[in-house]
Amino acid sequence: MGYWDIRPFSHRRGGVGTVHRAPMTAAQGFLPGEVVQTVAAGTVTALHKDGNQLLIADCAAPFTCGIAINGPGAAASAELVAADGWGRLWIHPDSGETYANSSYKGGALGSPLIWYVPFGDQDQLFITDNIWAAGGAGAGAAPTGADRGDQFQLSYVSGTTPDLGWGVERTAGVAGTDFVATVVDVLNARGESVSIAGTGVSFVFCVTI
Repeated sequence: MGYWDIRPFSHRRGGVGTVHRAPMTAAQGFLPGEVVQTVAAGTVTALHKDGNQLLIADCAAPFTCGIAINGPGAAASAELVAADGWGRLWIHPDSGETYANSSYKGGALGSPLIWYVPFGDQDQLFITDNIWAAGGAGAGAAPTGADRGDQFQLSYVSGTTPDLGWGVERTAGVAGTDFVATVVDVLNARGESVSIAGTGVSFVFCVTI
């Protein structure tokens, strides 16, 4: 998938409250809505896109991992199609330059500032329409009101062409091993909460460690 696979969610009952920032690791390819981390070098790098769930061990430090708010994109391919945001010229929102030609607040050409919403705070909410089947091989069952309170994994589906991208996988998340996505609400296409037996299209969730 790509552009806004997972989005920060804001609501009168909770939402985005914290944003981290750091310069981008040069020559990276990721879009807003993808999972990134700040690595030991002090720069923001995309997480794996290998078809597996997101583990705490995948990150240099647990609270430096989250959802990118801006990013450079990458060339379109069979897996990363233009319709999902890849294959176009992405401009840094503050410098007005391409990411490769910007050093905005980073100090080095090709390493401008990236903002991301971090995981680890149960009051920090996210939303996604990407619901994956257990095992992460493909799309899963539509969310229902009965999914509220369930704890799932975050994973990237790469076993399809094109990639389905980042989403919530219907496999039980394991505290202390996974970044655990706890479903706090299920919304329909109009953004309304569904009933217990109702079917929706989106998970609203927090991510804990």
